[in-house]
Amino acid sequence: MSGAGWIAGLYLLGIALIILELFTPGLVLGLLGVASLGTSIWLLFAWHGPLAGALGLAGGIGALAAIGAVAVRRLRHGEAQDLARYSVADPALATLRGARAVAVSPLRPAGVVRLGKEHGERRIDVVTRGEMIEAGTVVEVIEVEGNRIVVRAAG
Repeated sequence: MSGAGWIAGLYLLGIALIILELFTPGLVLGLLGVASLGTSIWLLFAWHGPLAGALGLAGGIGALAAIGAVAVRRLRHGEAQDLARYSVADPALATLRGARAVAVSPLRPAGVVRLGKEHGERRIDVVTRGEMIEAGTVVEVIEVEGNRIVVRAAG
């Protein structure tokens, strides 16, 4: 294979590796692609003169710009997804505000409480706002934010 063949092969390999990086993130293929593309452009300058090197450089910049545009479009599409449907919070937790429960474990400041019959007599993990509450104390739910349930001693 002639010198021009090796340079063309390195050039195309670099572009192919950069494109593969879009589908297999991890930075390794992208770095190898940039190194291959850069080496081929350097060889163009060294072996075939400034005109060939400048054309190779312009082509490489154009290819990277096109690949970058595709990558940006792909990232925007991923961000446009409706994240609300991926919530891990149980919708029934929102109804707990104001509910009373009994601390099953000491709340220091996190622990477990048992809800009453109106909420299915289930155990849930809760936190306090920093105060320590002993097991057996009646508590009241004062805040529900996602899966985080904040309680205080019922007064």
